[in-house]
Amino acid sequence: MFISIEGVDGVGKTSIRYALEKELRRKTFSVNTIDEFPQNYLDNAIQKLLEREPFLRLHPNVQTTVSQTLLLLSLHAFKYKTLIEPALHKIQYVIVDRYIDSVFAYQSVLLQEIGMVGAVAREWIEQCARFHPMPDLTIFIDMKTAVAVERRQARGDVIGYDEQDFLTKVEDEYNKHFSNMSRRVLRVNNEGSLEDTIDEIIELMGLL
Repeated sequence: MFISIEGVDGVGKTSIRYALEKELRRKTFSVNTIDEFPQNYLDNAIQKLLEREPFLRLHPNVQTTVSQTLLLLSLHAFKYKTLIEPALHKIQYVIVDRYIDSVFAYQSVLLQEIGMVGAVAREWIEQCARFHPMPDLTIFIDMKTAVAVERRQARGDVIGYDEQDFLTKVEDEYNKHFSNMSRRVLRVNNEGSLEDTIDEIIELMGLL
């Protein structure tokens, strides 16, 4: 089973990913986890481009935002063909920290900020991503944006003055994107303890 974990920055995706892996292994399942940016040449190259390339760090405009979106979709396509698909042939659970759904959520907001209508932005991304295989199950970590920001501040992240507003918009895009996908999306609140969150995920997956 191909599982992705989604949510805005600070909701605890990585902690949940590792805790879920540990619990599944305890139940004797074979599991593999994959980072959002795995340590291979193309993912590293794309991550460095997104973080350092001046063109992609300019104030959002059509060229930079479209380029970012296509780079992220290329990254996920490469990750699927080189890491996820091969693992699925021999491992019961493959868990990925973010996948295509994050592109819909984050890039839709950025496209709207440069003037594209929301529905048009979502449709454009959908057309670009139409040949990407989707996860069998997506675990969406639902948390108030203010709580996620507080958690990031507590771990030392530098938060921009408008970042909470941006993440609130991203959360709204996640909700719109997932509105008709109840069969493959589990919504889980992570404002309590990590142990309670994992217990809820295991129960929702029917693995008690």
